[in-house]
Amino acid sequence: MITRRQSLGLAAGAVLTGCATTKPGPKTYVLVHGAWHGGWAWEMVRPLLERTGARVFTPTLKGLAERQGENGPGVTLATHIDEIVDLLDTNQLKEVILVGHSYAGFVVAGVCDRTPDRIGHVVFVDAFVPESGQNLYDFIRPASRVQQMRAEVRDKGQGYKAFAPPAAAWGLTGDLADEVNRRMTPHPSNTFEDRLILRRAGPYAVAKRTYIDCQQPASLSFAELKARLRVDKRWRYLAAPAGHELMLSHPQLTAELLAGLT
Repeated sequence: MITRRQSLGLAAGAVLTGCATTKPGPKTYVLVHGAWHGGWAWEMVRPLLERTGARVFTPTLKGLAERQGENGPGVTLATHIDEIVDLLDTNQLKEVILVGHSYAGFVVAGVCDRTPDRIGHVVFVDAFVPESGQNLYDFIRPASRVQQMRAEVRDKGQGYKAFAPPAAAWGLTGDLADEVNRRMTPHPSNTFEDRLILRRAGPYAVAKRTYIDCQQPASLSFAELKARLRVDKRWRYLAAPAGHELMLSHPQLTAELLAGLT
């Protein structure tokens, strides 16, 4: 059954299917991947957005994917925030639609706090929305999982590598799960430990905010956050009939939701 919020998101497909009555101006997207992934996570979404005339950036954060050789104890949450701020500044981007998936909620919240003047709309795709002083481990449920993750970093990850869960944990199956398992790389663990300090208001420093909720399957780690945001009038809240890896399992839907943002 499609909810009203889902229908709002699916209606965004008109932008891609040619049903829109007016043609919007070109948009600029910066799509930031989640933990253990890389820019490759958006490789099926990017061309769909570019067909609309949009300019699309899909950076890989330091220490991951093709940059895994840069992983080390010196890679922090601030490192990743700095990289996206630098991308915005170097390319003189304005009115950006800044999108963060999962872990990248911490990254884009920090970017919004640092340079809200460059961002027109911030989008959290099944992502954490931290308050000042929180780190990623504050969200992980059950709490026993945090100790397991830290033990893996200490005992197997040389003190700085966090290992990915199997893709099946996010609802992926078959060839897609195999492909994602093959491509994921250890994540710089200090980015999970670091507490995000916001000097302004994080995402609330940006005028437009959207949360895309993926609950097939649902995750305990997001349950409290989503329950709060669902009734927060400061957010546009869209429910997508898909799992956590929306951009990989449903690239067309992902592109439609993003292209339909106003």
